[in-house]
Amino acid sequence: MKYIRIAFLRESGKTPKVLVQKLFNNKLMLPGGMYEKEDFHIFRTASRELLEETHIDQKTIEQITLSLCCSKRLVLKWENNVDTVFLLPWLPTYKKIQKRNKKDSEIIDMFWIPLPALVAGEYDQFLYDNIKKACVEIYTWLTIHCTVRGG
Repeated sequence: MKYIRIAFLRESGKTPKVLVQKLFNNKLMLPGGMYEKEDFHIFRTASRELLEETHIDQKTIEQITLSLCCSKRLVLKWENNVDTVFLLPWLPTYKKIQKRNKKDSEIIDMFWIPLPALVAGEYDQFLYDNIKKACVEIYTWLTIHCTVRGG
């Protein structure tokens, strides 16, 4: 199975933060979801999932989807699955992400968490293994290619 995740990143001081979703089971997840045949491309999967999971307007979702073309992408393999994680800066022009009504989504909240805290294990009890792996890979990539520091 193929999954698409979007790691929206922003800095607070020099500490990178990542946008996470809190699911109904109290687990934390990066925005995204499963690739479906009708999507015809992973960019369409990303666009569809963002539309399903957030209240971002269509124009902003189109802007985000276009940004995926030139964004850094990490491909992570686990068990029989593949996660493609896009790293995107959170731009001031993006509209505020809001959680959907509880009736129409498994997502109950969205918030920013310092990436170093996720990597250090402070949230391990709330993370699926593949999301922890993705956060470690993201932080490693940022540490090598950008100027970042811990929390």
